[in-house]
Amino acid sequence: MQLDHTIDMLKAAAEPTRFRLLALCARGQITVSELVEILGQSQPRISRHLKLLANAGLIERHRSGKFVYYRVPKNGESFRKARMILSLVASNDSTLEQDLDGLMSRTTDDTPSQIQAERLFNRAILDVAATGAIGSLLDVGVGSARIMKLLATHATRLVGIDNNRVARQHARESLKVAGLTNCSVLNGDMYQLPFDYNEFDTVIMDEVLYGSDEPVFALTEAARTLTNRGRLIILEKTRPSDLSGVESKISNWLKQSQLSAVTMRPVNGGDIHWLIIIASKNTLN
Repeated sequence: MQLDHTIDMLKAAAEPTRFRLLALCARGQITVSELVEILGQSQPRISRHLKLLANAGLIERHRSGKFVYYRVPKNGESFRKARMILSLVASNDSTLEQDLDGLMSRTTDDTPSQIQAERLFNRAILDVAATGAIGSLLDVGVGSARIMKLLATHATRLVGIDNNRVARQHARESLKVAGLTNCSVLNGDMYQLPFDYNEFDTVIMDEVLYGSDEPVFALTEAARTLTNRGRLIILEKTRPSDLSGVESKISNWLKQSQLSAVTMRPVNGGDIHWLIIIASKNTLN
């Protein structure tokens, strides 16, 4: 890419509203009306900023039916430049987090309290992402692909597995709509993962461990696919009254699996609590 073109990209992104728009378009395809709603600015102003970003090659537009969608290019030099520019600002920046909250909740039918709880959870996951490189990620129990969509811009490669056909289909459709090309969803059993030893830098077990029949077996298998310096992240939704019991049981399972809990973080969402546990292999020096 020529120097002049790179400078044009940097100039286009070097304005607060345009940088926020670029960050939102990196999450997947989105319409002008949705961007207007999230940023709280006028349609003409948003359209002008989008045009400048598009002219610089940082985003692209395409029509589907009566709607026009904007997104960061799926691949190529423009994709890499956009990700490089976005990496200059911390993922837990308060303004970008607020925009992400608006993006994640704009199509939900949840109650305000449920939306707020989900926002707290999303912030907590992004905090985890900021504490270390995600690299190649395995999402065990992909469900609706919420974790993959949230962390797609932080990872080099994302693979989700689920043994539920309907869940896999829903996840694939959701990722396709978001325009995320570094994600794939496979049929898989957490007791017999179809991957090599040391294949992933990050393994996430999303609300599948605590209700499993053989939690130690599942943890041992997840650890097998994890690099020696990788991280296992366990996510569990629980009632406040059950939190200490869940922590104790998972800690015991980790010990039996030759894993060490590095962090245990409860997320208070009112009536809903989550427990986020980060663990590592005991082989670290």
